[in-house]
Amino acid sequence: MKISFLGILVWLIQHATVFAQIDTLANIDIIIKGMENALLVNDSLQYKTEMRFREFGQDTFEIRNFSIHYKSNTHNELYGYDYALSEVFSDGFIFTFMALDESFYRIDESSKTIFKTDLPKTIDLGSYFEYMKSNSVISDVFDRFIFQPPTHLTFSDSNHIYIIQHKMSEVVTNQIFVDKVTFLPFRWRNIIRNNNFDLTQTLEVSFIYENQLPQLRDSAFSLNHYLSNGYSFKQPKVSNTQPESQIDSGKDLNAILNYSFIKPNGDTSYISELSSKYILLDFWYTSCLPCLKAIPIIDSLGMSYATADLEIIGVNCFDKNIKENLEVKFKNKITNMKFLYGSKDLLESLRISSFPSYFLVFPDRSIKPINGGIDDVINMLETILQK
Repeated sequence: MKISFLGILVWLIQHATVFAQIDTLANIDIIIKGMENALLVNDSLQYKTEMRFREFGQDTFEIRNFSIHYKSNTHNELYGYDYALSEVFSDGFIFTFMALDESFYRIDESSKTIFKTDLPKTIDLGSYFEYMKSNSVISDVFDRFIFQPPTHLTFSDSNHIYIIQHKMSEVVTNQIFVDKVTFLPFRWRNIIRNNNFDLTQTLEVSFIYENQLPQLRDSAFSLNHYLSNGYSFKQPKVSNTQPESQIDSGKDLNAILNYSFIKPNGDTSYISELSSKYILLDFWYTSCLPCLKAIPIIDSLGMSYATADLEIIGVNCFDKNIKENLEVKFKNKITNMKFLYGSKDLLESLRISSFPSYFLVFPDRSIKPINGGIDDVINMLETILQK
């Protein structure tokens, strides 16, 4: 059977995409293996990071600087490595978090104090320490990509670096920039886009290796280094506050009615002065994706229950400094919901620890928390307002 040159050409064109995919997967596999090998070769490093963070609704980056010590350690059962993360503030002050074997240390340079606790048995992904570590320690940054199927990744080749991208969802994208020689990260970036409100959150961490990837100094994880320089151990304070729980105290809830909230234009507002019979309060903040997803649904309830004299208020205790910017972002997209801004002290007094959190204010100004999500809000309003 004869095959014409034109037939071969058509076949090659039809399969060009397949060949390109095979070539892409092969390259991604090479880069991933190079990254894994880099961790084996560089099992102890000291380096610096610059963290650039731009919150939803903000136009400028917050910049923070850290020095990192990293060392693989099989005796550290929680992580498999030891780390020391020191934030370097603009005034030269340094605060260090350090995890060794079975212990966790917080080292305060200003007071020359060391606080020691046991390492937890499990990793708390929501904790501040864990958030900072996971964005700065090389092993954690690599894991985001090493443990992804190659088919979930895309890559591009740019001069001296490889760029690998993982689109986790329609909203969240991770990128890592890898040095072609060392296969260590040059930068990693996390981007969250919420197109409904034209809001973008960006976290970018640049890795700065000095003096050709220096190995750790002997004193890097040495408590004797601190003790010989006048530091002393101090017991952490034991909290006497009540554990996080459902809110059922009328005294606590009255804080909502009489709290001095701020309107987007800077004026003051009190819930107790509002004239609506019923008021639905939605506690939210801009980095809370479930909050942003629920807001359009909550907003639509204002139309559904207009005849019941229901007023809907979004309460934000995190983003007061960007309230004017957020007002612009929500303009013409949210029609029935008003926004008020407060401070974190209100959340503490109400013991609100999860978001979004909802409260319904009744005509007699009694207040009932709605335990649950948006479906629970809808069910309560149907039960109360459609009697």
